[in-house]
Amino acid sequence: PAQQQAYPAQQQAYPAQQQAYPAQQQAYPAQQPQQPQQPAAVQPQPQRAPAPEPAHAAAQQADARARDARAIEASSYRANDVRENIEVNIGATTESNFYVGFSGEIAEGGVFAATYNIFPRGTAMLVHVTLPGGFDQIVRGSIRFVRDPMDLDAVDATPGMGIQFEGLDPQARELILRFIRKRAPMFYDE
Repeated sequence: PAQQQAYPAQQQAYPAQQQAYPAQQQAYPAQQPQQPQQPAAVQPQPQRAPAPEPAHAAAQQADARARDARAIEASSYRANDVRENIEVNIGATTESNFYVGFSGEIAEGGVFAATYNIFPRGTAMLVHVTLPGGFDQIVRGSIRFVRDPMDLDAVDATPGMGIQFEGLDPQARELILRFIRKRAPMFYDE
């Protein structure tokens, strides 16, 4: 009974609400009466990871700078190391090949690039070596010897340049060793 009395009171309040919004009733005549709106719920925003503490971020940046400096130092003797780029494709029958000296160690040897585009001895190089099977490696080196295309004494010699490896990493060394088991490297000694 108490609920029945409250219900008619709500019906009386509702027509007054309809009179307060006549334009809305005309625009949407079939619309059911609206219930009192509750405050809109706040949509949760995606949470971002907290920013690192300033001291921690500074330490990370210092570590990154130190790693970069060590990499530059390990790869060259100069901070302003400028290198020429060359791509050397080595296959079963190409004129380009790896070379070794008396030690037979590939890390002390390098790659012979058969080319007519010759750079002077001592030029710092960045060599992209591609091997059969889609294997490739980028190595640093410098030109150790040159076979000049204009040298008339070297009739059978292919023109090109021998690029000695500098700091050959273990992964590159292993890849090269697998290749030279199938194709013997050239021999070069000064």
